[in-house]
Amino acid sequence: MPLPYITAIGGLLVDIKTWPEALLLPHDSNPGKIEIFPGGVARNIAENLARLEVPCHLLGTVGRDDFGKTLIDETRKTGVQVDHIAQLAGKPTGLCVSVFDEKGELNIGMADLSTIAETSVAYLKETESIWRHSHLIVADTNLPIPTLQYLIQQANQGGIPTLIDPVSIQLAPRLLQLKGVIDFLTPNQAEYEVIRELAKGLAVKHWLVSNGEKGLSHISYETSQTYHYPAHPTRVVDVNGAGDAFIAGFIYGNYHGQSHDIAVHYGLAAAALCLQSPHSVAHTLTPEVLKAFSTGKGQAE
Repeated sequence: MPLPYITAIGGLLVDIKTWPEALLLPHDSNPGKIEIFPGGVARNIAENLARLEVPCHLLGTVGRDDFGKTLIDETRKTGVQVDHIAQLAGKPTGLCVSVFDEKGELNIGMADLSTIAETSVAYLKETESIWRHSHLIVADTNLPIPTLQYLIQQANQGGIPTLIDPVSIQLAPRLLQLKGVIDFLTPNQAEYEVIRELAKGLAVKHWLVSNGEKGLSHISYETSQTYHYPAHPTRVVDVNGAGDAFIAGFIYGNYHGQSHDIAVHYGLAAAALCLQSPHSVAHTLTPEVLKAFSTGKGQAE
């Protein structure tokens, strides 16, 4: 019997990141550093999982261009299974431009999601043999609403656990149009405020609500309790990708049959490691490093 694996479906982007040499000045040209990395929420989660030695298939769409080829090649090198990513002729690979301030906090970001919007229901039907046999499916709201709805519906019918990341304030409202059961939803505090009262069609078993340096709250509708976890102390170089790292760390614990409590600590440790790195995925991440970094217990109320 083949080993179980995770399927990640959603955002595949190239990240263009910029950091100022000194104080970031608006409405002006700022001297600084510019670097290019493979990125996208689903892709980052998949790479984190591969670095944690969790088998992972990555599904999604890129352009048939140099950016798309590089993204696929670089992701494959990390151990992610990328053979079913669709390369679309005449479409540009998605780009995300992030401008950080002198503290490493995101000042403004802009993403071209036009090719990700081509990740259709038809594409999911073509790749059904992959995601249908997953231990867990992780997806993000970069996906079009019909694609997300079909995925949730099919996962519910097949008994496959799902984890959905809302991605941003701009994209989180897509969840308001969906129906079904989500096992894990991972908003930040602002996204949580937008969707918690309005997502009437969704039944969420576990909310994992991040609040930056204040930590994370796990709201469990299975136990009717809320558990609070402090963030791991760390040095912030770049906040981009920390949420993706948390998700991968949490899935690592879930994949290995750990409790939600331990899985959350793995997630927080992965996020702290990512914050220390200029990359969207920390190159220092390994199962051994993750376990050494994760300690402590959450408090229930």
